[in-house]
Amino acid sequence: MRTLAEYYAYQFSAERLFGLQFASTWISLIALLWLLGLSYLLLRADSKRPENRFMAILIACEAFKAGFLIKGITPRGPDWWYIDQYLWNFNTSFFISAHVCSIGLYLCFPIYYRVKQLSFLYKPTLQRHAWYVIPFLTVIFMVFTADLWLYENYAWIICNEIGAQPEIHQQMGIISPSMQETIDSIGACPTTGIWDIEDTPVIGFMLIGLSPLISILAVIVMRASMKQYANEEIPDSKNSLTSRSLYIGFLGKVIGNMFLFSLMFLIIPALHGGSPPSLGDALVDGLDENPTLAQVLSDYSWMLVGYMMVLPFAFEGMMFAHAT
Repeated sequence: MRTLAEYYAYQFSAERLFGLQFASTWISLIALLWLLGLSYLLLRADSKRPENRFMAILIACEAFKAGFLIKGITPRGPDWWYIDQYLWNFNTSFFISAHVCSIGLYLCFPIYYRVKQLSFLYKPTLQRHAWYVIPFLTVIFMVFTADLWLYENYAWIICNEIGAQPEIHQQMGIISPSMQETIDSIGACPTTGIWDIEDTPVIGFMLIGLSPLISILAVIVMRASMKQYANEEIPDSKNSLTSRSLYIGFLGKVIGNMFLFSLMFLIIPALHGGSPPSLGDALVDGLDENPTLAQVLSDYSWMLVGYMMVLPFAFEGMMFAHAT
């Protein structure tokens, strides 16, 4: 069993770029707590105002999305499962629920921020109820679609000796074909360590892809709202600045998400000859004493992936709080 001290010593070693790869894990935890704090402060400022309630729930959703990487704060392996299972369940329930809920809340922006083309939605009656209806519908959706998003298969690949066959520790479910492909890609253990493998539900990828598309739509809506307030006969500077902050928040997240997708689906595969690297490829690349430029760029690209999975949500939540 690797101790906590050994785990953190390894994470801050030269092999792990002196903590640069690991820093995104703690940034994820900090962003989670910070955004939840902003959400609480919005409610503390005026809990009776529907707009504050709406924005507080949305920022809480961004917090749970930004906290995706907190599972890495503890060492990997079955010996740490008594803690890791709670962090793992956080990823499966809160993270996916936050994506579902935030998509619904994004579509509610014209209810709380007036847009000329959608002015029929800007009504006090809708404002009083939309902020709690969307979370309620999210709970119903998550209950009735549990088979689509629950993680059923989870295992550990354990290499205790270089050159030996890896040991597979089944934590939950079975070894699925996709998990077996990952195991086969390693072959004999090229190094020592523990790695987790799992079946990621398809709905998780769908929601992660759908969220930026809805955000792009929100960018268009908030830009129209911002211009509308600024072009009135008597410019409404307060609401114009509010729409501007929301616009900047959405735009920043969209840019961050596009960069993330470019790293994962274009840049990293291109650095590995046009195909996504397997776990075995990643382990072997890390052992090369004289890595090629492509291998070095791939390492730094994977490091940036961690940051870009957290920072866009933190930036968006900050701008949302500023707008409110």
